[in-house]
Parts: sequence; structure tokens; C-alpha cells
Amino acid sequence: MTIADFLPILNIVLLVAACVGGFWAFKQGYSNEAGKIQEGVIGALKDEVATLRRKVDDLEKERSTQDRVIATIRYALRQFGLKVIISGDFVSIQDATGKTKTTHVQDRAIVKPLVSTEDDDEGDVS
Repeated sequence: MTIADFLPILNIVLLVAACVGGFWAFKQGYSNEAGKIQEGVIGALKDEVATLRRKVDDLEKERSTQDRVIATIRYALRQFGLKVIISGDFVSIQDATGKTKTTHVQDRAIVKPLVSTEDDDEGDVS
């Protein structure tokens, strides 16, 4: 067997090796890129979960504050002989004579500030 007879076989072996190597390199690159994307998505989701956890904690604190304010209002009204009963979507107020007034909790409305932020002295020239 001469070198001239061996060259076509060597050419086929090299071609097959190049195809297998190219496929393996493509697969590794794709796998590495997919892993990087997956890590990025996991990191973003962890950040979002942390942000949502902080928001839930803030809302729980706000709810606790609102519960304390409502309890304080109920206590203050009780000092005037009024009993406030909150049950579901209804609020009842009972006076010292036993007369009760019940009303439905209103739908969410736009909250306006209790104290005006405008300067009352505007326009007054002294």
C-alpha cells in the first residue's frame, strides 16, 4: 500500500473528525451560553423575589399601623359612649341608648390629604 492509496482514507477520517469536533464545539458553546442565560434569569428572579418580599413586609407594617389606628379610634369613641362594630364589609355604630346605625364600607376612593399643602398666607401682603 502506497501513500497515494492511503490519502483518500486519511481525507475521509479527517473530514469525519472535523465534523464531530465542530458539532462538539457548537454543542459546548450552546450549552455554556444557555448556562449563562439561565444564571442571569435566576439572578433577576431572585432580585424580584427580594423586592416583592420587601413590599410585603412594608404592607404588613402599614396594615399593623392601620389596625392600631382603628383600635385607637374605637377606644376614643367608646369614651363618648359610642361602640364601633366592624364585621366584613359593614360598620355599625351603636350609641349609649342602644340605637345602631349600620353602613357599608365604601369602595376605594382617591385619598385627599387631610391638611392642605397650600400656604394660607399666599396673596396676603402685609
